[in-house]
Amino acid sequence: MAQVSSSGVASGLDVQSIVSQLVAIERRPIEAAQQRQIAVAAKSSAFSTIRVSFANLKSTLTPLQLFSSFQSKLASSSDTTVATVAVTDAKSAIIGSSTIQQVVKLAKAQILKSGSFASSTASVGTGTLKIRIGSGAEVSITIDSDHSNLTQIKDKINAANAGVTAFVQKIKNDEYRLVLQASQTGADNTLQIDVTEDVQDDEEEKGLSQLRYPPTSSAPDDTKITEAQAPIDAEFILNGLTLTRSSNTITDAIDGVTLTLLKQTTADAGVSINVTSNTAAVKGNIESFVASYNEVIKGLNSAQTFDSKTNKAAPLLGNTTAQAITNSFRLLPKGIVPDLDGPYRSLSDLGILAQQDGTLTIDSAKLNAALVKDPQAVGRVFALFDKTVDATVVTPTSGIAERLFKAVSDLLDGRTGRLPSAEQGLRNASATIDKEIVRLEERVTAFEQRTRAKFARLEGILSRIQGIGSALNRQITQLENLTSFIARRNNSSSIAGGG
Repeated sequence: MAQVSSSGVASGLDVQSIVSQLVAIERRPIEAAQQRQIAVAAKSSAFSTIRVSFANLKSTLTPLQLFSSFQSKLASSSDTTVATVAVTDAKSAIIGSSTIQQVVKLAKAQILKSGSFASSTASVGTGTLKIRIGSGAEVSITIDSDHSNLTQIKDKINAANAGVTAFVQKIKNDEYRLVLQASQTGADNTLQIDVTEDVQDDEEEKGLSQLRYPPTSSAPDDTKITEAQAPIDAEFILNGLTLTRSSNTITDAIDGVTLTLLKQTTADAGVSINVTSNTAAVKGNIESFVASYNEVIKGLNSAQTFDSKTNKAAPLLGNTTAQAITNSFRLLPKGIVPDLDGPYRSLSDLGILAQQDGTLTIDSAKLNAALVKDPQAVGRVFALFDKTVDATVVTPTSGIAERLFKAVSDLLDGRTGRLPSAEQGLRNASATIDKEIVRLEERVTAFEQRTRAKFARLEGILSRIQGIGSALNRQITQLENLTSFIARRNNSSSIAGGG
């Protein structure tokens, strides 16, 4: 609809200014709605920031709610060129020391070498190879005429996943050998290769049969496959006892620890293997939790403050959801874990203290002492653990971290959580205000158009009145002129008659 304008010439009024002022008054509800929209956006932003901080808190609580995290242990070797160690089962690993007096032998895998061939593509023969390692399953490999040279047979063996690695080794010009290495070390992991030829060669033990192992006694020395390295077990002396294993990676010599032997040593090598509590990792997890918890509390506090200097309130001041969340999460770390005995029953017993603003501080010396003295007791303060009652009944008990983790999970739950619900409520409020602003804008536009139309009509009326007035003025002037003329004539006639 075209805007109706009025110049104000007829009325002498500043119509544009008057209309602008009237529209400004009419727009006040819109401005109020826009201010409400700004407040809603500020609340949404504050809740979003708080939600992110709670998500970070949840991630730091994850390791602390697991009792196994407090059983974390470290294993170290005094000479990592001889042996390396790693804790693979912290629960069964025993804190203490062991000594490797000597690595007598390292475990080795069997290596076989074929007779010599003139080239890497020399034809060998066709048929079937049947490969077995130790007491394992037999793997059959078909060698046809399209895959019967030395390199092709190597590729077929490697593709069969038979537990053996094959490669063609150049010895010198015109001398190549097929080398087979078992994938597993140990004396029991010997290679057995049976051969079935497609066509029997006139000469015994020629063709594919050259790869039979053990070879027949009648096989020529220059063609039969032979052993380049014998399979042997590892042998080492641990804590005065001589042990043998088929592998250099040993999982059953020290409880919960994997030991990897790297080289042979002379007697009395004296390599110490130490298992200790991994207190540094546990302390790091606790410090991360305290830092993220403090960020949550600081964020909640900041969003509910009032600045008396600027007379401005933070976006969530007086918000009941923010108040309830703050109150509940300030209380959770202060409780005592039920069913616990001994000196460690709460965070404060570990040197983790609540401050006046709700944040936590750590007394590092006190926490370190507790972790060194009894890391599992510390774990029971934080984690979910089983409490044994009357030697038969096992009751799960929640520590501080487990309770906090559940509370945070409930708070963030997408369907029922208080934070997502609050944010959704604010999104709904924002959408409602948007619709209200659109409706008010339409009303103001209509009001402005009506007002301008009224002034235009007023100008028209005044213009017509002014036109009528001008015509009357002209007629009055003409009448006055006529009257004056008549009067002058009468005066002239009187003077002439008297003379």
